[in-house]
Amino acid sequence: GWLVVADSGNDRLLLVDPQGGTAIALSSGGSAIGALRQPTADGAMPDARIHIADPGNHRLVFAGIFAGPAWSRWGESIGDSPQGFHTPTATCVDASGRILVADPGAARLVRIDAADGSGWTELPLPAGGRMTRPNALAPGPGGGVLVSDLWNSRILLLGADDELTVL
Repeated sequence: GWLVVADSGNDRLLLVDPQGGTAIALSSGGSAIGALRQPTADGAMPDARIHIADPGNHRLVFAGIFAGPAWSRWGESIGDSPQGFHTPTATCVDASGRILVADPGAARLVRIDAADGSGWTELPLPAGGRMTRPNALAPGPGGGVLVSDLWNSRILLLGADDELTVL
């Protein structure tokens, strides 16, 4: 299999063959479809597309590298609604196939329910504190998602019920 690498310093996505070290650039800098600005994370979708956090363009990008539809993008504008991103830096797909996006510039965590982009929700934060910089996401125990809250120096677990628990 191929390895997909977000190369933020060069505004591109690389497709790397781990057997031979071959690297193919899949994008270039800019804001058009197929272009990225400071991509920071990527992950796989059940339909073989990849999703890319593109903070320099304030959006989430989907690319059909191996199968599925070609490039599409969500959340290009900065705003207070869940559909607007400030600086999305991390993405993760939970056990139910929902996409989670860490947006530290807006101090929030967004869940997108379906691969077609429907069901955007800003998730409630744990009692007793504001999540100030959710900046990394990873699959967690029990089908949950681990959330790094950098400025509060803590790790949170997002359960299947959308409850955030401080670990």
